[in-house]
Amino acid sequence: MAGGIAGGRDVDALILAAIGAGVGYVGGALIGSALKIETFAGVVKIQIMEKTENPVVGVITSNLKQGTSTTIKTEQAITTNYQTYRTKLAVTATQTNLKKEIAAKEVVDKTSVLIANFF
Repeated sequence: MAGGIAGGRDVDALILAAIGAGVGYVGGALIGSALKIETFAGVVKIQIMEKTENPVVGVITSNLKQGTSTTIKTEQAITTNYQTYRTKLAVTATQTNLKKEIAAKEVVDKTSVLIANFF
């Protein structure tokens, strides 16, 4: 195409090709720098305690480490009228040129819906 525009001379075709490549490179670089994909995330740990008719028996365990060789393990038996459930939720918002304020609202809204779906 460049050769046809330049009238068929090889030198002119090469010059036009170089100019076209340069314009494409600079234009692509400008557009690429203007667009940025942003990702924001929220992680929530949830503990739900459900009251039960019968006692729930459990053990609280602690594994303590100090340095590379000392380990202490302690256990304590417990009895309660609550069954405990734990989970972790992760929500991400990814979009081109996403603003932090908008992302925070989306993460909170989606996390709220996920928590509400437990009940």
